[in-house]
Amino acid sequence: MHFSPVSMQRRHLSRAVLPSRQSLLLSAAPFVLALATLSPASAQVTINGDAAPSDPALIDGDDDLQIGVNGPGSGTLTILNGATLANANAYVGLYGAGVGVVTVSGQDSHWDNRGDVVIGQEGHGTLDVEAGGLVSGGTGSIGAGPGGVGVVTVTGADGSGTASTLSLRESLNIGYPGTGTLNVEAGGHVAVGARINVGIDGLGYVEASYGATLASDDAVIGLYDRGEVILKSGASWTMPGQLTVGWGDEGVLRIEDGASVVSN
Repeated sequence: MHFSPVSMQRRHLSRAVLPSRQSLLLSAAPFVLALATLSPASAQVTINGDAAPSDPALIDGDDDLQIGVNGPGSGTLTILNGATLANANAYVGLYGAGVGVVTVSGQDSHWDNRGDVVIGQEGHGTLDVEAGGLVSGGTGSIGAGPGGVGVVTVTGADGSGTASTLSLRESLNIGYPGTGTLNVEAGGHVAVGARINVGIDGLGYVEASYGATLASDDAVIGLYDRGEVILKSGASWTMPGQLTVGWGDEGVLRIEDGASVVSN
C-alpha cells in the first residue's frame, strides 16, 4: 500500500449538472403508490411529498427524478420487496430547502439510475440501502453542492445472503463541495468502477464496519478539503490502483479491529 501524491486537476472530476428550476415538473399529488411492472404482488414503489415526477408510472429510464426538491416538507421514495424503478439522473435534496429520503429494501429491489445519482445537492439528502437492495448509477455524489448535506447507508443482506449494494460505473465523490457521509455496515457492499474521492471541496467521511466491503479502482482521501475514512470490525477495502491519503488537504485513514485495506 502506497501513500503518495498523484497528478490530479479539478477539471477532471465529474460533477452532476444541476437541473434548472424551470425544468422541474411539480405535481400537487400528495401521495402515489404504484405496483412495479412484472414484480411480485408485494413489490412497491412509493413516491410521497415534495418530488418530481410524483407518479412512478410517469418515470422511465429517460426521465430525471427529484426527491426533496425545495420544500415545503420532505419528499420520499421507497422501493420494496423486489420492485424496480429506472430513471436517468437522480437528485435527492435538490435545492436549499429540499429534504429527500430514499429507501431501497429487500431481495431484488433495484433503483436503477442510468445517469448520475446525487444525494444532497444543495439540500439534505438521505439514501438507505438495506436487506439486499441494490442501487446502481454512473457517477455518485454525496454532499454535492454548496450547503448540501448527504448521508448514504448501505447495510445488511437479504435472506439468501446477497449483500445490500451501491454499485457505480464511474467515480464516487464524497464532500464535493458540501458535507458527505458514507456508512457501510453489517456486510453491506460498495463497488465503484473508478475512483473514490473523500473530501474534495467539502468535508467527506466514510465508516465501514462489521464485515462491510468496498471496492474501487483507486482512492484519494483529503483532496482539497478534509477527508476521513475509518475501517473497523472486519471491514475491507480493495483496489488495484493507488491509495493516496492527504493529497492537497488533511487526510485520515484508520484501520482497526481486524479491518484491512489492499492497494497497489
